[in-house]
Amino acid sequence: MKGSFLIALFAALGFVSCSSISQMSSLPSQDSVTVRTLTDCVVHRHIIRPVGPWNIHAITIDLTTSELDITSARAFDSLKGRETTSSIAKRHSRDGQQVVVAMNADFFNMQTGENDLNQIIEGEIVKGVKKPLRAQFALDVSRKPHIERFRFDGVAIAGQALIAIDAVNNLRDSAIVLLNRFFRHYTRNESERAIALRTIAFSGDTMLAVVFDSLRMGNQMTIADSTYVLRAKRRAELQQIAIGDTVRLWLGFLPRTERIKTLVGGLPRIVVDGKTIVVPDSMEGVSTKFITTRHPRTGVGFSQDGTRVMFVTVDGRQAASVGMSLAEFAELMIELGCYRALNLDGGGSTTMVIEGNVVNVPSDAAGERPVANALLVVKKRNAGTSR
Repeated sequence: MKGSFLIALFAALGFVSCSSISQMSSLPSQDSVTVRTLTDCVVHRHIIRPVGPWNIHAITIDLTTSELDITSARAFDSLKGRETTSSIAKRHSRDGQQVVVAMNADFFNMQTGENDLNQIIEGEIVKGVKKPLRAQFALDVSRKPHIERFRFDGVAIAGQALIAIDAVNNLRDSAIVLLNRFFRHYTRNESERAIALRTIAFSGDTMLAVVFDSLRMGNQMTIADSTYVLRAKRRAELQQIAIGDTVRLWLGFLPRTERIKTLVGGLPRIVVDGKTIVVPDSMEGVSTKFITTRHPRTGVGFSQDGTRVMFVTVDGRQAASVGMSLAEFAELMIELGCYRALNLDGGGSTTMVIEGNVVNVPSDAAGERPVANALLVVKKRNAGTSR
């Protein structure tokens, strides 16, 4: 009991076991703060701030701990559809891994559930688009975090044919598109040409595949693991590729980084180089009302040295927690130690799940809202003891 008390006391004062986490900024003395170490180098701060009032949940993850990983997930592992964050977390807690924390991520279409921007799960592209160029959060294979305006960049090479790919799993306004298992089902129409590919090998951002079918008009193909469809709309490029041909596909993103392992979209970035960049009427893709009105907020950020990532939610539209303007949210992220930070989907979508339980108070009258995707903190089973 005495040892647990000392751990909690040291954590509350910022002296937790991971030196990187101990560098977090101190919070105002009038706050009620509960600090809990969830597992080695994952710390949860529940902050009740009378000024506001605000109900805040902040998670700090030390990326130097190899047993931990930050990944993303899609509702029902499909390009479309909506699922609650807690359900996503439950599905991904399985043999070999535990989802310690889950938080909602990108904005999405309320009817289809498709997320707005790019997404990558464990290096596999769920959605890749060139537009709109809005900020996204990424983690590369070296566990370095990024917040950049990533855009898809891909090419297919078959013999002498060099074919630029416009998108992955996004048919809208795209001429040449690669479809994978997240798209689920594809039916060719009369304005399209399409070929089916089967993976032979992967090397970084490059995939080697062989053409096994030339899809006829009206035929539906179920896209399974390790199979792909390369589709061209009103274009002749695919006439150069025949069944049995080997196709090399390079699938990457600009600006160039090490290969991206995890990627989700957001809007807008709010902290750059430790300073707020929230200015009404000049933010990427958002209205002045979105910036100045107090809403429930969800955000992700990271420290100056890139070793700590922060997940943060603020409840809103309630008497106990009124929500934050984007400027207030940016200041909170800086206070929590963010050198760069990105606003994610908020409002009724704002949800924080810890060890399977929703710990915040979602603002929708029906409770937790089904969303498009989520960020997860995953721990390998038997890799340390939860406290």
